[in-house]
Amino acid sequence: MTILFVDGFDAYSAATEFTRKWTSNTSGTLSATAGRFGGRCAQFPSNGGGNIQKTLSAAKTTVVTGFAVQWPGTMTTFGPCAIVELRNSTTTIMTLAYDYTSQSYKVYRGTTGGTLLQTVHAPHHAVYNHIIWKVLRNASTGTIDLLINGTSVLAVTNQNTGASDIDNVRYGFISGTSGVTGTMSLDDVFITDSESLGDRRVYTIVPGSDDSVQFTPSSGTNNSALVDELPTNNDTDYVESSTVGNKDRYNLTNLGITPLTVDCVAVNAINRKDDAGTKTVRAHIFSNATNSDGATTSPSTSYTNTQDIFALNPDGSVAWTGTSVDALKAGFEIVS
Repeated sequence: MTILFVDGFDAYSAATEFTRKWTSNTSGTLSATAGRFGGRCAQFPSNGGGNIQKTLSAAKTTVVTGFAVQWPGTMTTFGPCAIVELRNSTTTIMTLAYDYTSQSYKVYRGTTGGTLLQTVHAPHHAVYNHIIWKVLRNASTGTIDLLINGTSVLAVTNQNTGASDIDNVRYGFISGTSGVTGTMSLDDVFITDSESLGDRRVYTIVPGSDDSVQFTPSSGTNNSALVDELPTNNDTDYVESSTVGNKDRYNLTNLGITPLTVDCVAVNAINRKDDAGTKTVRAHIFSNATNSDGATTSPSTSYTNTQDIFALNPDGSVAWTGTSVDALKAGFEIVS
């Protein structure tokens, strides 16, 4: 299994920043307080709908997505409302929708105007529910699994789930929002290419102190204090360097909890270049003196987010624990 993407929405200061991680944002907004555990979340208005889209690094036969969703408190007769689409380029392969009229989730091949494959009863509640949707794409032997709050409500095989692999996923009030008043809230998103992680929280930690630094601070002498904001503050304060090989590495804040399972560590580096010419950078983690580098990327002149997912602790290639995450150091470097 490969974890392809995670987002808990806690690092954004405005919805305009969604496209630092996501491929596109159409009418999505950001709430600072409506998240599943009181933090930030994405929201989508009923009046016209909206969605965010994530393009995957490569097309996948199997896609599993988990997310927490909260419906508006006021809903009248409507449905079906598309909330997740698995797509190939601009073509919708599979759709998960909610139908308030029949109080049910519905799975379609194609859009909600396509072929209805499955219906599962699920009463409306204006509280967060955790959804896991797994689709194996095959024109004759496809499978569909749906879990709500950890309970399997749908598991079917030998389905026509489309003829093209999935290379992007959309979430939101995508279509069919007539009869809805209010907003849909989305939090704690994950995408994998084979297996479910279960009901998961995306927990965000930030630099807490300097470990070893070579970048120049925009003010003062404490580099970590310039990159520790949640949400991020862009050019208000920052660290910078143009010297190849320069690295900053920080001690991170503790989780403050004892997790039963840590599926991965995702390092998000938000950066930009301030002049012409090509620069490359990469993030890295440092666990008990063992270093592991992320992918090398080329910054643009606007702030973008790179996400490197480390499924295993590089110190021994073992599963992460709360203790090893609390001891982790992370940072970034100029590659060229």
